[in-house]
Amino acid sequence: MKEASKPLNKRISTYRKLAGYTQQTAADALGIKKTTYARMELHGNPTPDMLVKIAKLYNVSPMLLLFGIDSNRFEDSKPDDPPMRLSDNNINLFRPTTVTEITLTVNEKNCIKICRKLSKEQRSEVMDFINKLYNSNNKKG
Repeated sequence: MKEASKPLNKRISTYRKLAGYTQQTAADALGIKKTTYARMELHGNPTPDMLVKIAKLYNVSPMLLLFGIDSNRFEDSKPDDPPMRLSDNNINLFRPTTVTEITLTVNEKNCIKICRKLSKEQRSEVMDFINKLYNSNNKKG
């Protein structure tokens, strides 16, 4: 199911899990009771202020929680644009062979944000390192 077609309560639940929170730890971090938090995941009825707090807690934009679209996308993108695609058979992102849709975790998104701030040479070094790790792990298995 695409993020844009999920209801608000399902997106809140999904991003909580991706961030590694339980309902109890999320409620504690937000300063509310677990039952209040659970009702938000059941009915999708947070106040605007609470929605912003939840987005900050899960390190996502309020737009992503509300509508399933990332406010960091290009202005002309549509809610149903496909998510980022990575290669199944070859981790080298510059030459993908087989393409599959995946959902990125918060940590994976942060890694991408960091890589985008590196120079071209530094990104190349990071990709070489990742490919080396990936290939050595595949040889072990």
